[in-house]
Order: sequence, then structure tokens, then C-alpha cells
Amino acid sequence: MFVGNERGGKSFAVLASLVNTAKLNSVDPEVWLADVLERIISGKVPANRMDTLFPWAWKGRWCMDRDLSGCGSVMGLSMWSVHCGGWI
Repeated sequence: MFVGNERGGKSFAVLASLVNTAKLNSVDPEVWLADVLERIISGKVPANRMDTLFPWAWKGRWCMDRDLSGCGSVMGLSMWSVHCGGWI
């Protein structure tokens, strides 16, 4: 693969690893990364709880944080299905 320089290649490798780890855990990478980065930057997650941000741990918390069961809309149901994979 051509990335221009070694530093760019390392950056791409990190990003590709994050995206594929999310996909392997049935998590939308864009939603997961946006939420995780927001939580880290805002300080909502203390340093000793960073393990809750791994895709396999985050998925359950993200779904439970939203009251999608009472939504009743098709969009809410499809969002639950896409991001939670039907798992809570």
C-alpha cells in the first residue's frame, strides 16, 4: 500500500485497526469513534474506566443509554438494530 511516508502508514494502520475492531464487534465504527472521542475529550470517562470504551463493552452501554424500546418509530428500531445488532 502506498501512503506517502512511514508516519502516514502508521497512522493509517491505527485507524484501520480501530475501524475493523468495531466492525468485528458489530458496531458502527463512525458512531463508536465519535462517541468515544467525545467521552474522552469531555472527561466523561475517568482514566481508570477506559476499558468501558472498547467496542465490545461500549456496545451494550450505548444501547442501554438510549430509550429505544419506547421509541416506536421505524428509525429508532433501525438505529437499535444497526448499532446494537439486536443485543442488549
